[in-house]
Amino acid sequence: MTLLAATPPPVDLVLCEFSGAVAAHIAASGRAVLACDLSPPEQVPGLYYQGDVRDIIRAYAFDRCVAHPPCEHQTVSASRYIADKALDGRLFWGSAFVLFCHCAGSVNLTEQPRTFWNLFYPARAQVVHPYHFGDDRKLSLIHI
Repeated sequence: MTLLAATPPPVDLVLCEFSGAVAAHIAASGRAVLACDLSPPEQVPGLYYQGDVRDIIRAYAFDRCVAHPPCEHQTVSASRYIADKALDGRLFWGSAFVLFCHCAGSVNLTEQPRTFWNLFYPARAQVVHPYHFGDDRKLSLIHI
């Protein structure tokens, strides 16, 4: 006798992105998506959890994760403050949260500018220049 276990449907997780743009794009492709941020959503394309990602991260085996964690404590552009941030723990805990987000799904894409978190976890990165898409803002790295 063989017992068949029900396989839950794949769900993608979008972290730290309250605009809803990434989640809307994923939902438009027909995939189930759960977005999570501390801020209220600007648009809700599907499921949205307003709160700490650590509350939900272990609730489900997420298929893919797209994360945009805060970078203010580990960015290279603020390197003149990095010694203070290293001494009081902001550098470590900011980097630890990025790593936490990067391990949330089976496949992970984590957006960060040039940061010091690579000292703790040297992930492969694809450099994305927003001006390729008509935006002159910051340089971003997509960590795979």
